[in-house]
Amino acid sequence: MKNIKFFTLSVIMFVFVFLVVGCTNTTITSENTNTDVESTDTAVQKTPEENRDDQRREDLMNVEQAIKDRFFDELDEVVGEDSDEVSYPLVNSYNELKSLLVPKYLEALPREPSNKKYYYVASDDGYGFALGAWSEMYEDISFKRIRQSTPELEAKLLDVMRNNPF
Repeated sequence: MKNIKFFTLSVIMFVFVFLVVGCTNTTITSENTNTDVESTDTAVQKTPEENRDDQRREDLMNVEQAIKDRFFDELDEVVGEDSDEVSYPLVNSYNELKSLLVPKYLEALPREPSNKKYYYVASDDGYGFALGAWSEMYEDISFKRIRQSTPELEAKLLDVMRNNPF
């Protein structure tokens, strides 16, 4: 339980830092010339690791949206019937999502940018899921997208990630 609290706090801290760093671009309007001038803080350049972490975050958000779109499409098909049978994908790995999401919801299943792994777990009842990826920039911090989060689901994701590294 202590690890989960530390893990959650670490993720919150990482998101805060990401938001602060991500807000460095500004637009300045000159009153004298009435032209817009783009000002970019060149002191803060993203490293290749930061760029790959940004890609991981974007990939997981896209896959999460595709999973939710699939869920709601299936739910629409059973309106008036037994909607309890509709669930998030009950598959055992990220790669198994391909047959469920490609090509209808995604052109291709995103690949981890440095040939490591993306992770997927579903809750036992199918009403929740979690996606995860390890960060290159911060040790023991991962990106995660969780739907219907429970401590058990977060622990399941962390367990899969720790027991199946890269």
